[in-house]
Amino acid sequence: EKLTSGAAWHMDADNSLLHLAVTLHGHRVLHSKRRRSINATTSGSTTRSSGNGRHHHSQTATEILEPQNPRDVYLSSSTLMQHAPQFYNTEYATRVIAIHARILYTSAELNEFRNARTRDSWQTLT
Repeated sequence: EKLTSGAAWHMDADNSLLHLAVTLHGHRVLHSKRRRSINATTSGSTTRSSGNGRHHHSQTATEILEPQNPRDVYLSSSTLMQHAPQFYNTEYATRVIAIHARILYTSAELNEFRNARTRDSWQTLT
């Protein structure tokens, strides 16, 4: 699925488990899809059984739009959330300049992280 701007919804690779972004120049919009906490009770929520006696609450995701302007900072877990950046047609003088910082994990560290999580706990995170 793509935004009007052409940006595709996606989830980042594992090294964006902790992702810091700083906008230095220009304007963009961060679109994200979020759900209420698993413990929240709302009229729009549903409950499904995982087959192991546990129940998971799910709710239709809400799209959140967060303008990113110079000096704006966000810290997210882009590995675990659907998101899409929206960029505008711009000239050189109004171009977007942003710094994105992620943790560079080794393959061994990523495998250890994945193995330390049960399937249920990973599903809860995502």
